[in-house]
Amino acid sequence: MPTHCRLDTYTAGIAFKAMLSLGIVMNSPVGTYKRNEIHDFRWPRSLLLVQKPRMKKAGLSSLILSLAFLAACGDETIGVQVPTLEIDPVEIDVSLTPFGATQSYAVTLRSVGSASLEVERLTLVGASDGAPVPLDLALTVSESLPKRLAPNSSFEVQIAHLPRDTVLDEGRLLVASDDPSRPLAFVPIRQRAVGAPRIAAVPDAEAAVLEASTAGGVRSFVAAVRFGEVQVGLQKVETLHVVNTGGGGLPLEVTEVTLSPSVPGLELRLEPDANVDPLLLAALSTTGLRSGVARSFRVELSYAPPTTNSTVSTVLFVHSSDPATPVFEIPISGQGPGIDPPLMRISPPGPLDFGAARVGQTVDRAITVHNDGASPLELEPLVLTDNPAGVFSLLEAAMAQSIAPGQNRVFNLRFSPVATGVVQGSLRIASTSAGVSALTYGLRGEGSVEQACTPSNVDPTEPGNGACEGAQDRGAIFLSGNQTEQRSFTGQVFERDSDEDWSRYTIEVDGGCTLIGYEVTARITPPPGEQAQVCVSLGACDSPVRENCSSGTASILLLSGTATCNAFSNYVPFYVRTYRTGGALSCEPYSVNVTAR
Repeated sequence: MPTHCRLDTYTAGIAFKAMLSLGIVMNSPVGTYKRNEIHDFRWPRSLLLVQKPRMKKAGLSSLILSLAFLAACGDETIGVQVPTLEIDPVEIDVSLTPFGATQSYAVTLRSVGSASLEVERLTLVGASDGAPVPLDLALTVSESLPKRLAPNSSFEVQIAHLPRDTVLDEGRLLVASDDPSRPLAFVPIRQRAVGAPRIAAVPDAEAAVLEASTAGGVRSFVAAVRFGEVQVGLQKVETLHVVNTGGGGLPLEVTEVTLSPSVPGLELRLEPDANVDPLLLAALSTTGLRSGVARSFRVELSYAPPTTNSTVSTVLFVHSSDPATPVFEIPISGQGPGIDPPLMRISPPGPLDFGAARVGQTVDRAITVHNDGASPLELEPLVLTDNPAGVFSLLEAAMAQSIAPGQNRVFNLRFSPVATGVVQGSLRIASTSAGVSALTYGLRGEGSVEQACTPSNVDPTEPGNGACEGAQDRGAIFLSGNQTEQRSFTGQVFERDSDEDWSRYTIEVDGGCTLIGYEVTARITPPPGEQAQVCVSLGACDSPVRENCSSGTASILLLSGTATCNAFSNYVPFYVRTYRTGGALSCEPYSVNVTAR
């Protein structure tokens, strides 16, 4: 079978001119070819045989040139269409993607053959067979696949890199096509460690971000924390922010933040807390951060000197992935005063709750200002700064006061509701003494149509003892074997229809938790004309072991009480709750007798 070799006119012309320049005249079994006659011809394989008798002087040159043509043609026809794929770039380097940002890399797929090319499939695979695909890489193909490309046409795909951890990402883009020379083509994707994270502390994280984008870079740093002198009873707070001032694509990983040595009165707070979850901080200069990526974390140091002449001398240690400074240190210093200043304390701590009062009636309460310091406390006149409808009032004339060290001053206030509903107000308590800050003390009351009264002697436990958690502590009862102990209290007053009061006792036995049982009895004697009930409960406030209520005498008996005794380490609480059930309010005190055995 003859070999077919089809030459285009341009190629044939070049070949023919070359033969003429050599003075070649070719005689072959199939005819003689002259200038301008070479367009489409067939050469038998017999031409490849060198036959000396049939060759002229120029035959050797003719044979060599013929062999060159045949070698170029082979057994194929010149001009057969073949699809060919070209990929640009041949490797994708994602090393410069900043941590916390998303960056896209374009890959062009081009048909460079003589026939159209079909791109069948595009996918991301691991860097080697069996390796996982990095989760930080994503492929975006805007064209539908399979896609056929005409010769010299192309289309782009995008590789998105969104680094979220410290692991360097490597993978491959797999391109499947009908290119016969490489039906499966791989484009390596590589990430190298470029640059290095650098730890720093700055006073303002937002300002540091702005400075990082300027030619001078970050200029404001925190090298040390100095509290100076802080008065006893006061607290001074200093804050700083830990940031990554490095370049390149690597985050700063912070794994631990500690104070060493610990100092009384010095507290450390982190937001977010690197000691709970390691933090990855993007470089300050990184633009286009995804949501949720941190540039910094806040360090708050607060110092409240416990005594005079106390000092602070410690170091804040920050452990991170900074290769140059794996342990970053910030020294901290401060001191308490040389002499103890006045120290103001208010009881109750506030807000002051007047409870419910019938509209048109009044309820009086008192607050106490203490001086727990070693110098006189100079008080300014107390001022009601928030007083809706004038329902709150001071019963003493407003005037300056001086409270000696260790002493106190009582101030009486009144609540006079003019309408139903909850009312809130405030009282300003300020001092001219150095180091004593003014405070706003809250007031609260409720106007009610419920029947209420104002006793001549105000119950000092109101209104806090209206719930189990605020029960008045009435001490411990110690029991010897087969011994009975009795307690009683009076002076409690029901001030409104739904009033109730709680009291708390504890029982301790000399036999320890080998005791097999307890019995507790409480009997209430209300004022004439009023009805009330009494309840006794043993165990925890919110989950008592036993409970019993009665309009006269309530008792509980706990046999085999060893488990309860052990649960409270032989210091078992029991509660006495009294509450009003009816009758006319007398504003007179009632009494309760308690027996334990």
